[in-house]
Amino acid sequence: MHRIHGDCHFGNLLRGSSGWFFLDFDDCTEGPAVQDIWMLLPGRDSEGERQRLLLVKSYREFRDFEDRWLALVEPLRGMRYVWYAAWIAKRISDPAFPSAFPHFGDEEYWLRETQDLEAQLEVTYKGSEDNARSRLGTPEEETLSNKDFFWDM
Repeated sequence: MHRIHGDCHFGNLLRGSSGWFFLDFDDCTEGPAVQDIWMLLPGRDSEGERQRLLLVKSYREFRDFEDRWLALVEPLRGMRYVWYAAWIAKRISDPAFPSAFPHFGDEEYWLRETQDLEAQLEVTYKGSEDNARSRLGTPEEETLSNKDFFWDM
């Protein structure tokens, strides 16, 4: 754990006369380096993995990075989904936010968020000896739906 950008993506990377630099450090925090690495290169395909490994190789010229930390990419991606929704929710009263996020909070938004999190859970535990249900303590035959979590459905 050390200081990281916290919102490290290409939209926050600019090139100036002195070279490349990051901006928008309002989400700067303490965390694992792999958080910034996966956000900068989020692809799940072989090209995304190749790019991440190349970045890690270069990163190691300046700081230690253990291969096992790459196993945190998918759990951190899932955490980011939740964090991003909370980030919008905390700022939705800002006059710029309703126009930037017009569908935030409506039924379709939460349905998509729930589906994305369910898909992320599957990816996170894909290839694991234990499947997602056993990790969550949910019996195999029990399947939960949105109706189990939303009283008005």
